[in-house]
Amino acid sequence: MVENDGRGYRQPTRRRLLQSGVLGGSALIAGCLGGGGDDEDEEPEEDPFDDGGNGNGNGNGNGNGDNESETDEPEGDAVRFTKAAHRPDFDFETAQYNLFDPNQVLSNIDPTGILYEQPVIYLESTDEFLPWVVEDWTVEEGTLELQVSEDWYWHDGDQVTAEDLGTQWQLELEVQRIQTGEEAPHNTYESVEIVDDRTLRFGLAQDFGEKAAVYPLAVYALLIVKADLGDPSYSDWLEDLQEAEGDEAEEVMTELLEWTQPEPVGNGVFQVRDVAPDQMIAEVFEDHPYSDQVEFDEYAWRQFEDPIVAFLEEQCDAVPQQLPPAEDLQGQMPEYHTINGHHTHAYTLMFNNGQYDHRNSPADPGAYEPYTQHQEVRKAFACIIDRETIASLLPAGAQVLDYPSTFITPESADDYDLEGFDMYEQDFDRAASLLESVGYSEDGGSWVDDEGEPVEPRIMTDSANDVGVPLVQGVVDDLHEFGIEAVLESVDAATFGERRTSGEYDAMYDATSATSLRDMWSIEKHEWYTTIRHGRDEYEIPSTVGDPDSEPETVNYPDLMTEWALTGNDDLIRDMAWVWNQSVHQYTITYKTDAGGVLADGWNVDGPEGLVQNRVAEFNLVKHPDGTIAPSE
Repeated sequence: MVENDGRGYRQPTRRRLLQSGVLGGSALIAGCLGGGGDDEDEEPEEDPFDDGGNGNGNGNGNGNGDNESETDEPEGDAVRFTKAAHRPDFDFETAQYNLFDPNQVLSNIDPTGILYEQPVIYLESTDEFLPWVVEDWTVEEGTLELQVSEDWYWHDGDQVTAEDLGTQWQLELEVQRIQTGEEAPHNTYESVEIVDDRTLRFGLAQDFGEKAAVYPLAVYALLIVKADLGDPSYSDWLEDLQEAEGDEAEEVMTELLEWTQPEPVGNGVFQVRDVAPDQMIAEVFEDHPYSDQVEFDEYAWRQFEDPIVAFLEEQCDAVPQQLPPAEDLQGQMPEYHTINGHHTHAYTLMFNNGQYDHRNSPADPGAYEPYTQHQEVRKAFACIIDRETIASLLPAGAQVLDYPSTFITPESADDYDLEGFDMYEQDFDRAASLLESVGYSEDGGSWVDDEGEPVEPRIMTDSANDVGVPLVQGVVDDLHEFGIEAVLESVDAATFGERRTSGEYDAMYDATSATSLRDMWSIEKHEWYTTIRHGRDEYEIPSTVGDPDSEPETVNYPDLMTEWALTGNDDLIRDMAWVWNQSVHQYTITYKTDAGGVLADGWNVDGPEGLVQNRVAEFNLVKHPDGTIAPSE
């Protein structure tokens, strides 16, 4: 058994990237997806890789209502663990569980994360893979062969088989093939063969190392497809898709995407018992291999207008995120066990590279010429910003990085040699020198470009974002102090989305996960970022990692990611971090932990750090033999 952390890398086209969110019909993400609305005319296009961080968690004291429903009381002497729902807009009563319905994004959070199992558990911040439904695998000569455990059962009593997992992935590849018109559209897997009841063999897009080959199984899919479920069954859908061609294939795929599977037939340690619009109650599934690990009887998800206030008032036993709370609530909080503590958001400035002829840029060439197309300007802005002052303007808990901006996570920073990497401390003299190197000059206390026009960069944020607004205001204030007449554009969500797509900005606020190294090596993530920052793949940076005075060379970032995927050589992480640090296409100003909690009064939490402090600990600790969430004696 090998531990791995990769993702496969075939260069996707922009068309493939934008099909159904990520690359196919399911778009399953380990973690919560971004929090945009459903109306494309009113919300910006959602980042398919964002894990939902919006910097809120500001306990506003709004009432939570009584949330009365017929499922409120546990049955008899049953012990119930009640968790505030992760997604406040999820209607448990009308939810349906067709994996391929693009309007019903299913992920490993509420409620699917405990009704269904991941084939392999991935602990992001500690970079660990735990065998689970898939108990072993081997990678050699362009194939991934894996073994499905005999110990798992569906909630209807049938045994989980390789046919179930194989059918799910075969359907995924067929849906992608029809959507994109490409014979092999998936970045990692070209084919899936069901060898026998326990064995699957995946044909790989390239001769990947083990980390890259297994990663999609751990991060991008719960096991939701039961091959014989439904009428027609998933197996029937697969056969129809494989036999159909042209318009008929499109019609069959559309029918699959619109098919309703209203009842969840899961394979997780809990199964659904009762459902109301604002609450779902699940009970232990006794045939689960780790049902004996569960030390209470019922798992409940419940909607609250303000989960943190509900937690403070002990209306629920756990919250998945938004801790620590806003400063005005911190002295009022009950004692709690911190979980998901490695879940971190980086609060960044994303710069417009202005490469509108890049394959992923949706902007029209020449629409807006950003000052930040110059690497020297991006570095200058970083040297002007006072990160500590900006952190003081943000909601409680924002911290300044004590290591260089690289997208290496706080938990893994000590694992890499970052000596010689640029901290971009506030330095007006250095900023002036960088701006002068691209023809800008100071004129009477104000900066002008090489044509004598005032430098007036547009710094943008969503006006409803309680982190983005003060952060961008702080950036603009610093630029003004330096003599750059930056324009603050705090706009509604629709305008933000339009300008981001059209490239009408120089820098914008962006919150992204800093929980794992995924941003460093995920080609999908790179493709998404190049869509909204308008390029680039290549940067001219110092040739020797850690030596900013070395001779410049042109580095192709996707080539580094591909090399990492093929070799699994983690020394390349440092090389990729160097590109992030020197190109400054995105600059981390502050970061904030977005943890969850379990009430200490009534509950014990125990387990290794990887289980306790990684995402969805409230699910993993319940079922994994190394972890515990249990009632206090």
